[in-house]
Amino acid sequence: MKFPDKFEMIQLEQAAARGKEAAEENRETPGTFFRENDLLNREGPSDVILVSDVGAIRKRMEYATRMLTDAIEINAKKRGGVPVVRGTRMPVSRLLAELADDISVSEFADEYKLNRKKLKKILEGLSVYIDRSFVR
Repeated sequence: MKFPDKFEMIQLEQAAARGKEAAEENRETPGTFFRENDLLNREGPSDVILVSDVGAIRKRMEYATRMLTDAIEINAKKRGGVPVVRGTRMPVSRLLAELADDISVSEFADEYKLNRKKLKKILEGLSVYIDRSFVR
């Protein structure tokens, strides 16, 4: 990984200040944070994450966390701490396995008498969480 030189650091600081102002002005829904700060179209070193990008990623992670904590519960007394659909003993892994076997969310919800909205929150939260770069 290449570390930024002094000139690049000044550019990053200026971009961070612009990004902070833009982030304060941009109060859109979590799915649209990258409209102005698109990681693919940004200028500057490709292996350096701008502070404005980190802020947008943080907002997306906070949104995903809210979605997941509303729909998932982790309790040592329920299935030994395996993540389950909140208010049930149904493991989240079972939902994902059933979806992989071509069962729809509606069919799964009906079969196990689960709340469809809660299941969709789990899937949305997971999709938002993993829709980011893991490369450093």
